[in-house]
Amino acid sequence: MIDDHHEDVPTEQSPWRDAEHLPPVIEINREWIARDAKWSVELVTLIAIFCVGCAFAIPAFI
Repeated sequence: MIDDHHEDVPTEQSPWRDAEHLPPVIEINREWIARDAKWSVELVTLIAIFCVGCAFAIPAFI
């Protein structure tokens, strides 16, 4: 027997059908993603500066 009744399927009466009724968790996740992306860019930049500094410093000591 096939169960055709699904609770999570949006219907005309469902508040989840419209984008403005999305749960606030979506907004929090977007903020986390933006924050993590910013930290990733800064971390990659610091690693690149460190590598360039080492590339010049190591031959200077040899």
